Amino acid sequence: MKTKMMILSLFISASAVAAIPKTMQGTVTLKIDSANAQITTKNVSLKEGDRVGLYKEVCQGPKVRLCHNEKVGTGVVSRVITQDASEIKIEGNAQAKEGLMILKE
Repeated sequence: MKTKMMILSLFISASAVAAIPKTMQGTVTLKIDSANAQITTKNVSLKEGDRVGLYKEVCQGPKVRLCHNEKVGTGVVSRVITQDASEIKIEGNAQAKEGLMILKE
């Protein structure tokens, strides 16, 4: 019985570590239109032309919620507003949506 509990405990611990998302560096704070958005970043220096990935959090499971970040698109910094705020142009079919997480690529 102890062995089964120990194995189950190790499995749950390993699953929890695998579900820890990458550290996000910012968020979409304002949707300008379907292809442009304003982002706010923390501790990241962006310049015009930098590429960023757009991510949304996806969670599964009724009892133990396992979450991961799913990439939904990419964008290019089109204008630096301040040290912590920039404007991006979203590439492809991805839609600008407030709350998406940003990771510099």
